[in-house]
Amino acid sequence: MDIANNIRQINNHQRRLFDALEEIDITEISTLAAVWRGLMFYLSVNMDAKERIFYPHLARVGLGATGAGNAEAEAITALQAHDRIRSKIADLDRLEIGYPEWFVALQELRNLNSDHIALEESQNLADFRRRATLNLRHELAIEFLAFQCDRLISGKSEIN
Repeated sequence: MDIANNIRQINNHQRRLFDALEEIDITEISTLAAVWRGLMFYLSVNMDAKERIFYPHLARVGLGATGAGNAEAEAITALQAHDRIRSKIADLDRLEIGYPEWFVALQELRNLNSDHIALEESQNLADFRRRATLNLRHELAIEFLAFQCDRLISGKSEIN
């Protein structure tokens, strides 16, 4: 296992959930609501896991990818993106699911998340792969997986 690969897989799953929300018939409110709740929970749990496990190690071992300056700046930028994503989730969660305003806010959230994970993959993960040992990447992957599973089983995230 490798935390960099795990994070990339998580990002791809997020993309699939956003895609699903675009493909569900707008009259299927209960289906939209179920997938939205799943995406909201999934985003929250994974931001929590990255903040507690990945980014502290990136700040310690990374040197900073192109355009970031240094690894600490990379981590701070990611945390700021997470704050913007959480804020947009809260905005979206106050809207009526399936209404035009909800879909506009959903697209805004998708854009925020897409920008963040593109930067994460091109800078944070690239820097971490170059600098962290395979053993550290494996240990963090196990810790990350355990954190996710614990949150999924308990149903706890920063949003509830």
